[in-house]
Amino acid sequence: MPTAEMNEVLDGLWRRLYEMIARLFPQHAHILMGLDDNEAFVRRAEWALISLNKSGLRLLDHAPRLRALAERNGGLAIAVVTMFRIASGRPPQSVAALARQFSVSRAHIRQVMQIAEMDGLLSTGAQSAGGVEDFRLFDELANLVASLLVILIEAGSANAHSADAP
Repeated sequence: MPTAEMNEVLDGLWRRLYEMIARLFPQHAHILMGLDDNEAFVRRAEWALISLNKSGLRLLDHAPRLRALAERNGGLAIAVVTMFRIASGRPPQSVAALARQFSVSRAHIRQVMQIAEMDGLLSTGAQSAGGVEDFRLFDELANLVASLLVILIEAGSANAHSADAP
């Protein structure tokens, strides 16, 4: 049974996700309003997502090249942080800095980078002395986020007016 603190964290997450949906897709802003009007809405939407998971739907099915990174402790987060640094024109952090930031070993960071390179998500160049030259995660992350948004919109729309609680 979730604690009150856990419910508060989850409610904040739902609100942020549906605020993002409302900005991207104004026609679905009614879902966000449902969060204020009906606390049970959140639980029904969560149940809808759990049901999708039980039926076999996995978000990473829509971004399979991310699966190996997601299975590593902090792997996806490490890759995303590095990708955004590169995309913003800044050099990637050192292995030691990433290890400190994510509280993992340097060997773990190197393993994450190796996995990303083997899966074609990371490019290292000869001129970069073995360092990260480019992360090609954008398409895979776009697939993952798009799938999540579609699921949340469908779950929210279907449950916004539902009287059936799990």
